[in-house]
Amino acid sequence: MDLQYLSDHDGKRTAVIIPLDKWEEITLKHRDVIAMVEAEEIPNFVQEEVQHRLDYAKKNPQDLIDWQKGIDKIKK
Repeated sequence: MDLQYLSDHDGKRTAVIIPLDKWEEITLKHRDVIAMVEAEEIPNFVQEEVQHRLDYAKKNPQDLIDWQKGIDKIKK
């Protein structure tokens, strides 16, 4: 897939440009998810789960791991 990335002044990627034909293919496969995103509707159960995880992280910072360490752990 021929993607293009937009970066901020530090070189951090901030956005991606997807060719229109690929976007249409994705939206056809995942209509329900795209509809929620475009309508900015996030189901309550997702909001509740995110809040639960944030609360847990605040109360148990010792259980948190670095993003890259987490990715490395998943790859193993």
